Amino acid sequence: MADILHLDYETRSRVDLLREGVYVYAMSPTTEILWMAWAFNGEKPVLWRPGMEFPARVAAHWKKGARRGTHAHNAAFERKNTEGALAFQVPELAQMIRKIPIDHWYCTSAQARARALPASLDNLGRCLNLRIQKDQAGKNLIRKLSIPWLNGKIDWADGVFDENPVLMKQFGAYCIVDVEAERGAAMMSPELTDDEFEDYLINEEINDRGVVVDRKFAGAALGYADAELAEIHAELSLLTNGHITSARQFARVKDWIEPWLEDDDLRHLVTKHQTDRRTGETKVTVSLDKAIRFNILSSDIEFPPVFIKLVELLDLAGSTSVSKYKAMLARSDDAGVLRGAFIYSGAGQTKRFSSTGAQLHNMRRDTPKNYRKIRADVMAGRPIEKVMDTLAGCLRPTIKSRYR
Repeated sequence: MADILHLDYETRSRVDLLREGVYVYAMSPTTEILWMAWAFNGEKPVLWRPGMEFPARVAAHWKKGARRGTHAHNAAFERKNTEGALAFQVPELAQMIRKIPIDHWYCTSAQARARALPASLDNLGRCLNLRIQKDQAGKNLIRKLSIPWLNGKIDWADGVFDENPVLMKQFGAYCIVDVEAERGAAMMSPELTDDEFEDYLINEEINDRGVVVDRKFAGAALGYADAELAEIHAELSLLTNGHITSARQFARVKDWIEPWLEDDDLRHLVTKHQTDRRTGETKVTVSLDKAIRFNILSSDIEFPPVFIKLVELLDLAGSTSVSKYKAMLARSDDAGVLRGAFIYSGAGQTKRFSSTGAQLHNMRRDTPKNYRKIRADVMAGRPIEKVMDTLAGCLRPTIKSRYR
């Protein structure tokens, strides 16, 4: 049987991974690998960190590049950081690393999703009741060691990294547990079939190639959206006598609408029943999420005008256009290429592909017929009507063809 390498990295960077995505993160010169835990087959995991001699056995395995040879959970992270951070930190490996074929990398998270299991390693471990599970204390170590801090706050530009040797040692131990947990979890479900693996590889090749976005328009549109959001927040403050100054003040919103909840029809509309999968307990909460706002605004029931106005303002502020334009800018390079947007089997129950970051699978289809005029107006700084609605409709044509 061919050797299988199980691999996990712990890293740090001045790039916000959650905001900018793994492709920008891995290729940043500020990104460093702190620990690499590795194990072949069922062997005990071994630790490596920069400054130590790189494991010859791992290098030889990568040089062979056998199909499905290296397994990792969310393998795109390990694959891209091998190509980026590791190649930079261990330059003598760079040429060999560039030749590792994409089908050498196998993702155990993709395997879990394809089997309708949780994608995240911590939830997967709990779901399968594994003997060795992802260490929950690791989240605190990541927060302390992987992110730069200044005066008690995250500061990506000027913050400093914690070099505490005790915590660093704990981080290495955490890396080992991750390898053991992902290896154990992968054994609990069938591997991807050849056809499934081919679909996964096609998805990764698309992610590597990327899509081109109109960065100039996205930046200008974001300026319009931010200005409109500021006006919405000012209206919220005026409407509520200063009680609510931001659409994100969920607790204050719930507090302010409390007097109207004596109306049975309204209380029924805004009440959600959520069942905790682990405990089976049902929690009743008050919400004004997107679906509930739609139900209220499309209802034939007459509610107080001031309440309807509040819901309308929250609905305008909740437009996805702002976050999507931000993600397009954060996750694309200077040439406008946005990579890593798609997830194989993102909806595990159906194996439907999904999207992350700019959420390219979830854009309105009703693009304005006069898009070119709208773009020209936005680029020139001229006023446009219904800012949030118009910009949401312009998201789809912000994706450009490589050939025009």
